[in-house]
Order: sequence, then C-alpha cells, then structure tokens
Amino acid sequence: MQLAKVLVPIQRDVVCTVQAEVGEHEIEVLKAVHGEKCLADNILPTPEMHSFDTIEEEFDRLLRLYGAGTNGVPYVVQAYGNPHEFKRQIQALLSKRK
Repeated sequence: MQLAKVLVPIQRDVVCTVQAEVGEHEIEVLKAVHGEKCLADNILPTPEMHSFDTIEEEFDRLLRLYGAGTNGVPYVVQAYGNPHEFKRQIQALLSKRK
C-alpha cells in the first residue's frame, strides 16, 4: 500500500521551522504531538510515496515512532481515536488514490 508523502512545517521556536517529510496520514499525529507548532496550513506535496504492507503494521509503526503524550495516551490514538478509526481513515485515503 502507498500513500503520498508531504512536507509538514513544524515551528521549533521563533526563528526555526523544520520540514518533516511524512506520509499524508501522519499529519494528524503531528498535530497531536506538536499542537499549534505544526503548521498544517503550509503543507507541501512531494513526489515521494510512503509504502507499508498492512494498515495494522502501519498503526504499530506510528505507535513506536511517536510514543505517548504526558497523559500516557499514544499520539496516534489521540489523533485517530482507536485502531478501527485509523483503519477507516487510511482506507478512505487509499480509495481517493484510485
């Protein structure tokens, strides 16, 4: 499976903004991690694709990659609510690509 990659600007401080190249489905997770510092209005597409084998494996990858907030709730769960909703959202993105 493949989804588009995007460049998401994240404001580190007043003078420093970094570009995170992530799969388009990770934007919501970055919003959960960085809040207002994730400048979602300025996202740019890239020609690259993010590949993964199964939706379940991708959910697990995001759990490991982003971890949990100070409240103990994983950021991917904060962004999507639960694995079922994550799967539904990924399937919607995949169907848009067809």
